[in-house]
Order: sequence, then structure tokens, then C-alpha cells
Amino acid sequence: MILEKIKKLKTLILFLLLFISKSILSAPNLINGVYETELGKDEDGYLHVEFKECLNSKGLFCGYIYKAFEHPSNEIDPKYEHLDKLMVWDIKKNKNIFIGKIWAPDDDKVYKVKISNVNEAEIKVKGCIMIFCRTQYWKLVEERSSKIDKHLITKKLFKD
Repeated sequence: MILEKIKKLKTLILFLLLFISKSILSAPNLINGVYETELGKDEDGYLHVEFKECLNSKGLFCGYIYKAFEHPSNEIDPKYEHLDKLMVWDIKKNKNIFIGKIWAPDDDKVYKVKISNVNEAEIKVKGCIMIFCRTQYWKLVEERSSKIDKHLITKKLFKD
């Protein structure tokens, strides 16, 4: 009888450990890829922001303006003045969200940002200055790997 209770207890403990480890492993530890923003304040365009590891910060992630699109035509704007500029920086995980800073090009302000996963293909981006906040939902448009980016950077460095 005692042996049966010990077996049941062991089974329960094993189940709990598996459940906890699965939830920890399935929680994203970083934001990676290219995300499409919502329209800006003036509603004349939207951006694709590429998230990858920051160049000068170990373990932190940044978002760079990768492409700009005109609205309502949805055509790429190759002359957009902020292409390749840093838009989101010093992103680090804090429990179930990511925190850092974000620059909004449409009002030229820097906000404290909280980013959370809505699902595998969408993030909620909430920027605040004191009590004034803006929230957008960004959709994943292209998955990328920071390992590939590191490889390309290394390749470029040693090419010349």
C-alpha cells in the first residue's frame, strides 16, 4: 500500500516536472524576425522592423527599420529617410514580457516599451511616456535567425 502511494507520488512529480519544463521551454526567450507595424499616426505608411541581437549589447535585442511602405498603395518607399535606423533597443526579457526603449518616427519621441507575444505570429508593442501610452499589434512577416545574421556579419568582416 505504501509502495503504491510512493509510485503515484513519483508519477505525479514526474508529470509536474514535465509540464513545468515544457512551459518554460516553450516560452520565447527573444524576439526574432521581421514584423510589420500598424499605420503611423498620420496613416500614410507602415514599416517592417527587423529584430536581431544588438551589435554592441550582449544578450539584448534591437529592432531596425528594414522597409517602409506607403499607404494606401502598399508600395515600398525606397527613399524613406529612416531606413536602417534603430527603432527598438535594449530589449530584454522580464518574466513573460520584453522591456526596453522604442523610438516612434511619426512623432519623434522615445518611449519605454513593453512587448508581449499575442501568438506565434503577432506581438503587442506598448510604448509609454509616464501615463501616456500607445499600443500597436505587429505581425510577423519573415522569420530570421540571429545565428544566420552573425554568420553573415563574420563573412563580411573577413571578406576583404
